Amino acid sequence: MPRKIRERQRDPDDDPRRWDRLLDEANIPARYRRASADAVKGDTRWLLGALEDPDAWLGLGYGYFINGPNNTGKSSCAAVLALDAVRRCERVTWLPVRDVPGVRFREGPRETILHERLYETDLLVLDDIGAETYRREGAGGGALEAVIRILYDRDRSVLYTSNAGWAQFQGAYAGVPSLVSVVMRQTWPVPMTELWPESPK
Repeated sequence: MPRKIRERQRDPDDDPRRWDRLLDEANIPARYRRASADAVKGDTRWLLGALEDPDAWLGLGYGYFINGPNNTGKSSCAAVLALDAVRRCERVTWLPVRDVPGVRFREGPRETILHERLYETDLLVLDDIGAETYRREGAGGGALEAVIRILYDRDRSVLYTSNAGWAQFQGAYAGVPSLVSVVMRQTWPVPMTELWPESPK
């Protein structure tokens, strides 16, 4: 049954320390905490629609596969949606894909906390899928699928960012068809093509 997503109830300016603590707990990298939809290049209709109507995706356990070349703002887009979800009192967890095995196998105190958090997470961001260095057909790939299924089985949403296109992703993970299947069942691909300036400005 669809969930009704709350209106925005948290304002970062009301209690900046509490806001920072929430983002720390969510594991959202500091560089993305100021992400803004206004700064995104190219066609942002999908992003603005997702912000305007979270019931249509977050309430249904759907997500986005945000893909494109380097420097197109993929992670920033994911951060915009993640920050909006925190404002709506959703529980968000951000995981770089390289960290997934450590979290799944609880390799340290921080990883154990993040693993337990997955069972209460409403929106998971898996950043840079396709760039993992572990074997997809091995224990690392199994850990990645297990983490995704924790959200899938609870009808919760996952955002993916990737340099690989949608078809490339399916080909790269052809050896793990069950992982491809679960991603495809809950995810809309969104290509990002417009490059950001390669300078501090």
